Amino acid sequence: MMPMSLTRILNNSVMNLVIIHLRDFQTVYGLMSRLFSLLLISLAVFPVSAAVVDEFNHVSVIKSEGITTMPLLIKEIESHQVVIVGETHSSVEDHMLQMHVLETMASQDKPLVMAVEWFQRPFQSVLDQYIAGDIDERQLLRDTEYYHRWGFDYRLYRPMMRFARKAGIRVLALNIRREVTDSVMRNGINGLSEEYARQLPADYDLTDSDYTRLLESMFGGAQGSGHMPELGFQRFMEVQLTWDEVMAETAASYLQENPGTRMVVFTGRGHMHPGAIPTRLYRRTNIKNLSLVNYSPVTPFNHGDYLVLGQQEQLPPAGSMGISVSDRGEKGVYVDGISPQGNASEAGINKGDRILAIDDVPVGSFSDMKYALIDTLPGDRVHLLLLRRPGESGERALKVQLELVE
Repeated sequence: MMPMSLTRILNNSVMNLVIIHLRDFQTVYGLMSRLFSLLLISLAVFPVSAAVVDEFNHVSVIKSEGITTMPLLIKEIESHQVVIVGETHSSVEDHMLQMHVLETMASQDKPLVMAVEWFQRPFQSVLDQYIAGDIDERQLLRDTEYYHRWGFDYRLYRPMMRFARKAGIRVLALNIRREVTDSVMRNGINGLSEEYARQLPADYDLTDSDYTRLLESMFGGAQGSGHMPELGFQRFMEVQLTWDEVMAETAASYLQENPGTRMVVFTGRGHMHPGAIPTRLYRRTNIKNLSLVNYSPVTPFNHGDYLVLGQQEQLPPAGSMGISVSDRGEKGVYVDGISPQGNASEAGINKGDRILAIDDVPVGSFSDMKYALIDTLPGDRVHLLLLRRPGESGERALKVQLELVE
């Protein structure tokens, strides 16, 4: 079952959501609430300063005649072969919008594929097995190395994956192997090994100056935060364009091999700029795509043909054991540390213990552990089977009961 709050969100009527059509007015990054507050205080107490005026000069504004409704947007969606829906990966409302678009497109009597950034291309056969019913959800997450390669709360993606499985909709892995982009980050495109170079897209478009300027602003912010102090912009751009081009190329190849198939693309809002996936997919297919995303006032990445003004929602907090662990491959999962805020010490868990099972479900990997806890909440109790002093003489198995924390 879906988490209660997400189920409620998906069952709520979205027909009354306000939709902003970006082809009808100037694109907006948003009137931030702090600017409104600053302006009101300035008008009430002080003369309007030049600083306030200058700050507002850089804010884009929405024309109200550009507003439409979800039923009208659905007609647009139904008339397009390719629809791209952006997301902030941790946003419930963004995945709710994606689910609604998926259901809308699936209701039409036409072949449909769901192309996603969440999985990397080498694991396509695993996705096919899951959709075919040959493996279960737990095996899907383990065999795609989901928690290692993507890692966002799978409860956000579960409704769409389960819907696709039930409806027999193929899930297409769009993303390039992380090892390749990591190597591009370190060595640049021209410094890749022959193995990695073969996985690059056939060509790159470097001519979009607007997109380049956006990437420059992203790079500047990352430098300022200290995340990439030694990374040159050229290499940063190569990584971003590799993601964009690979995902566009993978989607285009599928459309060319399956003419007439409709496609819904789910990807991060950073790839929604017209110079990112939308244009690069069109360049390869000559199929006009429709793009939409929930408007967010806290990010500049509000690009698309439509912005949706949805309501912010959250998943219920997930249960945590209050420990840190390490996955040692065939040797299993070990307790590396114990948080003083949790109950692990009181329950009898020691650093160095190997976790063998949670509630009688075997744990052979970090993915197994995460999946065993996926539907738990703070305050729930779980039973752990541990192996103490593993690999040593005198090792012993013991069971403990643990109350989960947030």
